[in-house]
Amino acid sequence: MRKFRNLFAISFASVFAAATIYSCSKDDISINVGNEQSQNSGGGSSSTDSTGNGSGNGTGTDAAEQSKLFFNAAVYDMLTKAASTSPIGVGRYATIYAYNGTAKITSVQYESKEQGYLNPLSAADTMSLPTGTYTLYGAGVNYPTMTTVPVFSGTSVSGLETNVDYIWTSYPNLVVKNVSQNVSLNFTHSCTQVVIAMMDPNNLISATATPTMTMTPSSNTSNTWNLIDGKISYSTTIASNQVNMPVAKNTTQGKNPVYYGQLIMMPLETSADSLIAKFNVTVNSVANNYEVKLPVFQGELEAGNAYVYYVEFTEAGVTFNNTVTVTNWVTVDVNKGTPIIPTQI
Repeated sequence: MRKFRNLFAISFASVFAAATIYSCSKDDISINVGNEQSQNSGGGSSSTDSTGNGSGNGTGTDAAEQSKLFFNAAVYDMLTKAASTSPIGVGRYATIYAYNGTAKITSVQYESKEQGYLNPLSAADTMSLPTGTYTLYGAGVNYPTMTTVPVFSGTSVSGLETNVDYIWTSYPNLVVKNVSQNVSLNFTHSCTQVVIAMMDPNNLISATATPTMTMTPSSNTSNTWNLIDGKISYSTTIASNQVNMPVAKNTTQGKNPVYYGQLIMMPLETSADSLIAKFNVTVNSVANNYEVKLPVFQGELEAGNAYVYYVEFTEAGVTFNNTVTVTNWVTVDVNKGTPIIPTQI
């Protein structure tokens, strides 16, 4: 579901650089919209060493010889002003499926044992296919590291978890000949991401006590992940439980710090409820708790997008200032779970 936005200009010089601004009359929220991530997940392939004069019909049933496939992989992220990719990090699991038409020929589990490359769990498991034309689908987990990929029953899987960065790719019309090939795969994010940026304009928060943040995520009780299009079905309700948001402190945007917390969750479509964020903030050695309601932006938090909600801490407490930045995926520090904030936001 896409909503109409009316264009207008405004400046938030203390928070982020000049950007395109939109207005949302429904929730009275001003937004900064970044470039959407590319939906073309395919990459180039090239032939390498010969593996013989194998023959086959592309179904994997009558092949005398099969050709090996080797994969390098990247993941869409937000480290520049435009959508970009970075080589997949070490310690990520992915499963690659090869289809001929609607028939699954084979699937192989991989681990990124070195940056940018997918390695089969054992050398004997290297994907090999007879001559033919195939579509490849890949499902993986980008965060947390060393997280097992759900096993698809047919072309879907359920039982998905909050705070897991499920990633997906496809490569249509891969022509396999009687030589081994390198195939480039670009993964996209199947979940949505919420980042809370808490500004401290009066520098009230104790420098030695980083605030804590929690938030209610979208419900994950009935979502399914589709292998063919990479989509996770929308949640229509918000869960009641609070989930911890690891917090990173960033002081590069001005003299006063900004605290960022992030959460990965199921895509969400609802205008009937709000996300509930809670904060524990220490001022002059005294810790206090605060709660803020964050409306679901235009009733929809889409897969692949990061929604940065700006709140402000003052003597009056924590308030949402009706500003949301919609941008590409914000990279997560895999050791801390905190967002690595690009200068654009």
